[in-house]
Amino acid sequence: MQVMDEYFRWSADVGREIRDHGGTWSSLLRRRLDASIERVWAAWTDPEVLPKWFGKPSGTFAVGGAVVLDLSQPHPTTCKIVACEPPTRLRTTWRYGDFGDSEVELRLTRGDAGTLLELEHFACRTADEARGTGSGWEVAVYYLDDFLRGLPQPSDIMFPAMDHVWTTVPG
Repeated sequence: MQVMDEYFRWSADVGREIRDHGGTWSSLLRRRLDASIERVWAAWTDPEVLPKWFGKPSGTFAVGGAVVLDLSQPHPTTCKIVACEPPTRLRTTWRYGDFGDSEVELRLTRGDAGTLLELEHFACRTADEARGTGSGWEVAVYYLDDFLRGLPQPSDIMFPAMDHVWTTVPG
């Protein structure tokens, strides 16, 4: 129960939106992280750092390059780097298994007390699908925040809690 209490305290400072793009939907989350923009950027793009909180990558982290992520799921996730503007913007395609292609954009802004992270997952077919991607990304950002603070990774108990939070996001 202590893990859940920590999550609910952490969750209060997450911005969540479901956006209608006229036929497709996106999920957007915002979170201020107590780490430099360079450190947050490295956590997303350095093949040596990424496995410590997210998944094991293989491939080329450059525009036009492809990266395959092992996220300990039944299928790998394949990403093509569409835009890379260190240390503020990374946009990739996102393909998991037989699901259609979507795109994910990471935007980082340097702040006085850390970094503002915005993560948007585009091309969801429905608002409910966008809620599902938002929930999954919130788990990832929670793991990232713990990693940046030097804390151990939480358990998979986080997924049901974040699913519940995202069901209340209007869209």
